[in-house]
Parts: sequence; structure tokens; C-alpha cells
Amino acid sequence: MNAAKATIHSATRIRPLLLLALLLLSACASTRYEHDFRPGTDFSGLQTYIWRSSDVQIPGVDIERLQSLADDALQAQGLVRDPLAPDLLLSLNAFTRQATGGSRGVGLSIGVPIGRSGSVGIGGSRALPPAERQEGVLVLDVTQARSNELIWRGTATGISLEHFKLSEEDKLRRIVERLSQQFPPE
Repeated sequence: MNAAKATIHSATRIRPLLLLALLLLSACASTRYEHDFRPGTDFSGLQTYIWRSSDVQIPGVDIERLQSLADDALQAQGLVRDPLAPDLLLSLNAFTRQATGGSRGVGLSIGVPIGRSGSVGIGGSRALPPAERQEGVLVLDVTQARSNELIWRGTATGISLEHFKLSEEDKLRRIVERLSQQFPPE
């Protein structure tokens, strides 16, 4: 009976640590959003846009599909696509990059019980080079048509390349929506 209680007690101590480890790993793998804008720009009168240019360097990704997702997100915010009199010129770029992150290591330890409540442990570890992985990046540039000046840039980095597959379109849609929701800056 004591062994069963010890096993349950040990499991209840380990569970929160495993949960914390999973949360940390998922936080590392999440998409990061940033934006920057030209100070002093009045965004209030800017309501129409057209696509200036777009470039996708991710195999199998259709630029029209990405622009369509962005159109839906921008129109939900009240912007209107107008090829005849645009206030804004938009550029959308999607590419991959090599990302390194986090420290990695391996370790081994051995514990030998001594008596009823004592033990001796020996251990060692070795640091490994940081993990490298491919990640997707989306960059949305907004240029004021009248002055041809870049006034806003939004980036989404750390995107899993699986999100660019047709079967993951809902996830990609959420990424594009969250990126475009940063415009205009508050």
C-alpha cells in the first residue's frame, strides 16, 4: 500500500512539471507578430487599397490565395480594394528562413539508494548546438499612394510551414487576420 501511495505522490509531482514543459515548448513554437510605422502619419483618411506587388518563395503556396485571405481580413476592418483611386499600395511577401532557437542538451544520471532514506547520485550532461529549423515569414508593407512612402510594416514570424498547406488554410487565415489587425496602429 505504501508503494502505491508513493507512486501516486510521485506522479502528482511530475504532472505539473510535464504540463509546464509542454506550455514552454508550445510558447516557443508560436507565431510572433510585430509592426512598425512612420510616426506622425495620419491613418484616419486611408480607406482604399490595391496590391502593388507580392512575392512568395515557399514552394506550393499560391500568391492569389494569400492575397485573398488578406483581402478578407482587410475588408473586415473596413478597408476597400479600389484599383482606380487607392489610398494605399500593399505588398505581401512570404518566404522561409533558417531559424535557430533554444538551448539543447543531453544528460544522464544514476542514483543508488543507501539505507532507508538516503541515496547517492552521479550525473553528467553535454550541451548540444542550438536546433535549426525552417520557419515561414509573412511581411505586409503598406505604402501611402500619394507620397509613395512606406508608412507601416507588419511581420509574422515563426510560422510552421505546415500552415501553408491547403489542409491548414484555416490556420493560415488566422495568421493573416491577426497580422492585418495590427493595421492601422493605435
